[in-house]
Amino acid sequence: MPQSGSERLQATERIDPSSRDRSTLEQELLRCQNWLQQPQPPYAAWNYQSYLFCLLGRYPEAVNSYQITLELNDQDATVWYNYGVALAQLGREAEAIASLEQALARSPNNIEALTGKGRLLHRRQHYAAALACYQQAIALAPQTASLWYYRGKTLVRLGQISEALASLVQAAFCQPDNSKIWNCLGYLQVRCAQYEAALNSFDQSLRLVRNNPRVYVARSYVLRRLGRLQQALSELDQAQRLEPDFFYSEYQRGLILGTLGHFKAAQNCLVQSLKRQAYYYPAWLALGLVLQQKGDYQSAIDSYNKALAIEPDIAFAFYQQAYCYAKLGNSGWAAEHLRRAIALAPSLYRTKAQQEPAFLAFQSAPTFLIRLPSSPSEI
Repeated sequence: MPQSGSERLQATERIDPSSRDRSTLEQELLRCQNWLQQPQPPYAAWNYQSYLFCLLGRYPEAVNSYQITLELNDQDATVWYNYGVALAQLGREAEAIASLEQALARSPNNIEALTGKGRLLHRRQHYAAALACYQQAIALAPQTASLWYYRGKTLVRLGQISEALASLVQAAFCQPDNSKIWNCLGYLQVRCAQYEAALNSFDQSLRLVRNNPRVYVARSYVLRRLGRLQQALSELDQAQRLEPDFFYSEYQRGLILGTLGHFKAAQNCLVQSLKRQAYYYPAWLALGLVLQQKGDYQSAIDSYNKALAIEPDIAFAFYQQAYCYAKLGNSGWAAEHLRRAIALAPSLYRTKAQQEPAFLAFQSAPTFLIRLPSSPSEI
């Protein structure tokens, strides 16, 4: 049995007991507890028991045991770090951060404690403080991919997108066999409209893990944005073979089929998507557009209403409803919904309305706008 506090837990993430030989750990725990029955049991026994409780996923008992351990000796940075890990698993994040700070007070260059503290601060949305932890850790271990990865995610939260991209690229350079890093980089490249680069990142991810359906869906999205629609459909076929009930696959397929003019098939896909996830409002918007293209204006209005029930201030939905009401000959409701769209996005929808023949035809109707407002103050 170890006689010091040298054992260190590996992360503030949950430690899966199934990844260890549980029976051996339990035998060790029993032996340790027998040792603790002796008069004046040593500090090392309490420390080791605490550590074993953590490995077994028995975090409440680990916390209690670590508290006794620290009463006996509060100078070991590793014990403070492990105590912080146990607290984090119980959701006691503020206490976990305080424990990690105790570890750092005793061992300022403790990379695990800096990383754990950074991750907890990120989780609590203290992004600038989290970034400072990662920067300090990277200065100590610049080849550690996980530090660049966590730094990149934090920079995204801080809105520093170009720096975040560079950080994730560095993470991939340090650990090119990590599919999670490639995925994260790919999604951020999509966000930046760097579609060819994103395709390369997702390719690298699939090279490592072939059966991840979400990556095929992501590739489909990128290919759709690049106008390569048939290839995008092929990617969705692969995704749906791996995960048949993923609503977003059906949603993407509906968008692509709608773009290709296959409105009936697109409608069916979007309806299936909404049966699986009824609260994804973009699918209601897409369904409204498809119904609108089919000339089913009342059903389109109803679909937009479903989207607005989930997300009330969608200028796009109000504008499309205004168009549908105009096509149905209802100038009053067309005017009302157009006013709402312009109130939410004045520059965009005032210009669009001035160019839309369906609205111009109603300009003289007493129930429609006498004239389209020319400035926000007139709304």
